[in-house]
Amino acid sequence: MAIENYFLPQSLEEAVGLLAEHDLSLLIMAGGTIAMPLINDGISLPRQVMGLRRAGLNYVNRTNGTVAIGATTTLTQLLDLEAIPMLQKAARNAAGWSIRNLGTVGGNLFAPPPAGDVAVALLALSASVKLVSANGERVIPLEEFYTGFMT
Repeated sequence: MAIENYFLPQSLEEAVGLLAEHDLSLLIMAGGTIAMPLINDGISLPRQVMGLRRAGLNYVNRTNGTVAIGATTTLTQLLDLEAIPMLQKAARNAAGWSIRNLGTVGGNLFAPPPAGDVAVALLALSASVKLVSANGERVIPLEEFYTGFMT
């Protein structure tokens, strides 16, 4: 089975609209370090893929002692976060340079064991995640984002 549609939204709003329209039939991908091996090995055969690289989610913003990191920020970009040494070290140890250059913070939150080094550091730092859908947005503690093994 081949990929029939590849969507490349230019904004978060466009991505949310595509997700609402296509629901669970849409594979969301940024760096592809988790999804592509599954696709190449025939484990996952999505018919529709949405790439997030141009959706405006690649950022690290620092304001009032808080750091906001976008979902498509690469692990390599985290190496510059000297203010958060734990996160910087987790990104450095997460993988080799080729994976760090492609792998994203958002993808790392979904990485199955033994990956997910950055997610563990974010949990230890009591990080929160912003969830966005067609129904609105909400911010929850990262620990509430995980509801069980590989969820």
